[in-house]
Amino acid sequence: MWGVGGLTWGLMIRYLGVGLGLAIGCGLCSATGTLIPPIIEGHINSLYGTPAANATLVGVFVSLAGSCW
Repeated sequence: MWGVGGLTWGLMIRYLGVGLGLAIGCGLCSATGTLIPPIIEGHINSLYGTPAANATLVGVFVSLAGSCW
């Protein structure tokens, strides 16, 4: 998976440029790194419900929205 990630990262930087490529890559990586571990561990309920969890989800959605636009 590291090889696939490195290859796609390099292609993204090549075709989008450094500024846009890093913004999209960092946004997607931070959102994925926040959501995937609790899902894998089966703690999906910890992703919402408390004010801190809701603020984290808002941040993840803002990050994803920013990297998609």
